[in-house]
Amino acid sequence: MESSYINGFHRNAVCFFSFLVALGGIALVGVGTWTAITIREFPNLLGEGNGIFVAVHLMIGVGAAMVVFSFFGCLAVCISSKYLLIAYMCIIFLIFLAQMVGSVLPFVFFPIATDEAQNSIRRYGNDTSVREGWDRIQGVLRCCGVRNPDDWQVLPQFPTLPASCCSDRLTTCTSSSIASYEIGCEESLRIFFYVIGGVGFGILLVELLSLCTSAYALRQLVNA
Repeated sequence: MESSYINGFHRNAVCFFSFLVALGGIALVGVGTWTAITIREFPNLLGEGNGIFVAVHLMIGVGAAMVVFSFFGCLAVCISSKYLLIAYMCIIFLIFLAQMVGSVLPFVFFPIATDEAQNSIRRYGNDTSVREGWDRIQGVLRCCGVRNPDDWQVLPQFPTLPASCCSDRLTTCTSSSIASYEIGCEESLRIFFYVIGGVGFGILLVELLSLCTSAYALRQLVNA
């Protein structure tokens, strides 16, 4: 029978790593969606730094593709189809490349994004989308400014801060208010994007192992 061309150990290994690829895809979709929803107003603050959200959407797409195509590998070894196994390996390799790009982008674009966010503070009083973006970000992340509340000193009304800088949304919020946030949003935002990049890099290893086990199984089929 054709199934004897792949021994049980390697067949189980391919299925195991295919399952891990599916779990990795679910993780990417989950983390990407969590980031996109929680800080969905962040792009309103950005110009050139908006490219950082390309990584978020790319990771969601890559994760969905991983879930859809992950079981092709297990199916291929179960029916001993070298063509299906080759197709699976090609798809995983393309996903690997796309995910590598998506994992690098947060680390590349984050410094640009924070600079753009810093510059957007000057437009807070004149640009509705920027004002809504900052109010959303500061309210959700419980922070004020990019690095600290002093970032708002570029506005003429300083030391009065946006109401979103205070937990009780006081009409008049200042840095001396008891309810005011004392930390900037930079670190919280860094966590969101670096988690995306870190999870992406971790799953790259799973994909690489899946490719290696699939390649060994393919060699057995070709040499049979």
